[in-house]
Amino acid sequence: MTTSSPSRPWKNGSTSLPSRSSRPDNDDGPLEISESPGSDYQAIVCMPSAMFMGICNKLSSFGERDTVVISVDKEHVRFFTGGETGSSSIVCRQTQTVDKPKEPIVMEVKEEVSLTFQLRHMNSFSKASTLSDQVTISLSSKQSAVFEYKIAEMGYIRYYLSPDEMRNDEDDAAKEDKMQNEGDEMQN
Repeated sequence: MTTSSPSRPWKNGSTSLPSRSSRPDNDDGPLEISESPGSDYQAIVCMPSAMFMGICNKLSSFGERDTVVISVDKEHVRFFTGGETGSSSIVCRQTQTVDKPKEPIVMEVKEEVSLTFQLRHMNSFSKASTLSDQVTISLSSKQSAVFEYKIAEMGYIRYYLSPDEMRNDEDDAAKEDKMQNEGDEMQN
């Protein structure tokens, strides 16, 4: 059996399939994804994946808010969501492997960071907990967060998620452009 590239060209004129590192919707160049999480991150948290899944489930059952704030400082990681009727906060402290050898929480904090994410995405990511005992969450205000699950002797699954602040800036600019265009059309 042989395979060939499609006969119709892609946006950039190439007849070969786009690479995984390129953005098909954006011709500004390849999407840069660091191969070594931790290099430029302000905080890295490694915790049991079952614990992370439980946190996501508890926060989503709270129900009123669709976002979660993850805050990390030298002593703990805090997951927070709130609404009109109240708020929910789950705090995890770093543990020594001697204290709880099966449930260590390890944190590497260069500087404090607090970011807001869509809870529905985190719930989706947490489902990979069945494949790995640990999840590593790498956070930075300057780039997408990485949720990494190492799968024994097979590799890893990494989910990249931009904080809401990054998306909101882009969404606000797009909404302003759309409103301006609609206003121009109405005047014509």
